[in-house]
Parts: sequence; C-alpha cells; structure tokens
Amino acid sequence: MSAAPRTTAAEAEADHRPTILSWRRLLVCLAGGLLAAGVVATAGVPGLAVLVGWVVAAGGLLV
Repeated sequence: MSAAPRTTAAEAEADHRPTILSWRRLLVCLAGGLLAAGVVATAGVPGLAVLVGWVVAAGGLLV
C-alpha cells in the first residue's frame, strides 16, 4: 500500500491553474512604459515622465 497522501481533483487543478498575467506581457508593458517615460523626459518635461510611463504600462495591462 502506498504511503503517499492522496490528492483530490480540486487540489490537482489548483496546482495547474493558468496564470492571469504572463511574464511576457508584463515585461512588454513595463518596457513600453519605460520607453514612453524616456521619450517624455527627453522632450523636456521630466515632471510628467513618471505619470506617462505609469499610464502607458497600466493601460497596456488593462487592454
């Protein structure tokens, strides 16, 4: 007889749940936000760079 603990179907499914957000999508959105912030900062408006970068990154994640 096996001494290994039994797992239910719900436990097995919980181990293999798909992720909501992929690492690739996260990195693409972060890179887009950084690029947009860099463009705004080099355009001479560094005060808006963080806001623009955040909006672009968050917008990419929400779409």
